Amino acid sequence: MTNSFVLIHAFSCFFMTGLIWVIQVLHYPSFHYIGKEFAKEFNRFHVFRITLIVAPIMTVELITAILLVKSLDSTLLYLNLILLLITWLTTALVSMPLHFKLINKTKNKYIRSLIITNWPRTILWTLRSYLVSVYIYRSLYAG
Repeated sequence: MTNSFVLIHAFSCFFMTGLIWVIQVLHYPSFHYIGKEFAKEFNRFHVFRITLIVAPIMTVELITAILLVKSLDSTLLYLNLILLLITWLTTALVSMPLHFKLINKTKNKYIRSLIITNWPRTILWTLRSYLVSVYIYRSLYAG
């Protein structure tokens, strides 16, 4: 069962890493090109639709990270969980409030803030993908 959790966790982490890079490099910068007459509605659309994608995956990611820490004694998995919790906090305390500000009032400064403050999440997911990869490699090849 633990191997299944590792695979499910790895898939969700890798999925979110790919998604956050697309959002960071392509999607968030494109907010600058949405006309003012469509901006609020676009932001509502974005928040609703992206939540449909990320909420289940992030939840699976969190649950499997906790289960792995409980069932396996690994510094990499503990660090992975800590970084995941920081990612959740950053999402809840920084990213989501900025999205709600954009829904209420679209301003370039909020878009710039969203792009800048999304870098830590992008780096955290990338780092976590690396940690999970190292854990899997060590599990398979180092004994």
